[in-house]
Amino acid sequence: IADGVTTFSLDEIPEEQLGRDILREQPTAELLWQAWDNLTVEEKARVASQVVQPVYLKPPHITMAKAGHPLLRGK
Repeated sequence: IADGVTTFSLDEIPEEQLGRDILREQPTAELLWQAWDNLTVEEKARVASQVVQPVYLKPPHITMAKAGHPLLRGK
């Protein structure tokens, strides 16, 4: 939780990099359903209305498309 916001990551981040303890959990469909089911109607509505946005703790592992790539054609 960073400033009251739960954050999920698949990266292995050293705790000293963030300056705080990291709660490491292995989510399962059952645990996710239980967490959802335990929310109030108001909390479910609030969560469902939020847009999920990535938070990168490390630079993303992406590269620019090479010249001639189909996605760049017509640009």
